[in-house]
Amino acid sequence: MNSANTVEVRNDRSRLGRIAAEWYSSNPEVRRLWVYETSETDPADASDIYIIVALTPVCDSDDVSPVWLARCHDWETELQGLVGRPVHLDWFNADTGIEPCADDTGHSRVCLASIAWRDCCTVP
Repeated sequence: MNSANTVEVRNDRSRLGRIAAEWYSSNPEVRRLWVYETSETDPADASDIYIIVALTPVCDSDDVSPVWLARCHDWETELQGLVGRPVHLDWFNADTGIEPCADDTGHSRVCLASIAWRDCCTVP
């Protein structure tokens, strides 16, 4: 990849991080957000974007599924419009023990954003 492509990819990744931060700040139901792309293809190619959200539970339980079911389709559509690339949106399942954007030698991905200022339990 030449230096012009490298700068273009870096600028696109920075833009995606800003979009994620702005979207996160306007959606209070989202407690944490991770954004990544796979790096299994040529970085100059626009790959799909993967966004994982940890949601704030509903007020009378620990359940996040009502929020997810009510908003997931609209959120994914909105994010895809903002990003301009295919977006795969999913909710974070803490029961799996798998942290999005964590170092993982089994998967090739690039973390573009990890935002959690709304989550009081997050350790920087």
